[in-house]
Amino acid sequence: MIWRQPGTRYRAPNITERDHYRGGGLLVWAGTGRTDLYVFSGYSVAVVRYRDEILHPLVLPFIAAMGTDAIFMDDNALPHRARLVQSYLESETIPQMAWPARSPDLNPTEHVWDILGRRFEGRSVYSPQALLQEWALLTQQAFNDTIDSMPRRCQACNSARGYIPGISVWFPLHILPTNFGCRAATAVIYVFLFVFALLFDMWSSNVTPTSGITFTHIH
Repeated sequence: MIWRQPGTRYRAPNITERDHYRGGGLLVWAGTGRTDLYVFSGYSVAVVRYRDEILHPLVLPFIAAMGTDAIFMDDNALPHRARLVQSYLESETIPQMAWPARSPDLNPTEHVWDILGRRFEGRSVYSPQALLQEWALLTQQAFNDTIDSMPRRCQACNSARGYIPGISVWFPLHILPTNFGCRAATAVIYVFLFVFALLFDMWSSNVTPTSGITFTHIH
C-alpha cells in the first residue's frame, strides 16, 4: 500500500527512479574447427536466418574444405532441428551428428566459449570489436586441447550415467514415512533437492557476471 496526499503523486519525494538497463547482449556463432566468429544483428535467430547466415556461407564451405570425413556437430537447439535446416543439410550432403533428446552437451565448443568469456571479462571496454579481437587471439592449441579432452569428458559422463559430473542428488526412499502414500510428495522432495544442488554448485563455483556485455552462442 502507498499512502500519499491526493494530487502529490508526481512530487519529488514520492518518485523513486529505477534504472532497468542491465547491459547489452550479443548473439554469436563460431565453429571449433576453427571458423570466424559471426556476430548476429538483433537478439534472435530464426530458422531461415540460421540457414542463410550460418549454414550456407560458413558451414558449407568449411565442410567442403575438410573433405568427406567431416561431420557437422551442433546440438538440439530448435533452429538446428527444424525441417528447413534438416532439408538443407540433406540437399548439400552435409553429415550431421545425432544428439539424443535431453542428452548432456559434450560439444567441445562449450569449453571454447568458456575460455573466450574469461578473456572477454578481462577487457576494460566491452564491444563487438573487442569480442572479435579476443576470438582472433585464441591460439589453435586452445582449440586442440578442448578436443583432446573429450574422451575424458565422455568417460566422466558415462560414469555419472548421464548426470552432471560432480552433482549427486540422492534420497533414500525407505526413510520416507509410509503415511505419505503419495508419489507427488516424493517428487516434490526430489525437485527440491535437485534445485538446491544446482544452486549450491553455482554458488560454490563463484561465477558472477561482471561484464556489461554478454554473448550467447549458437553453435
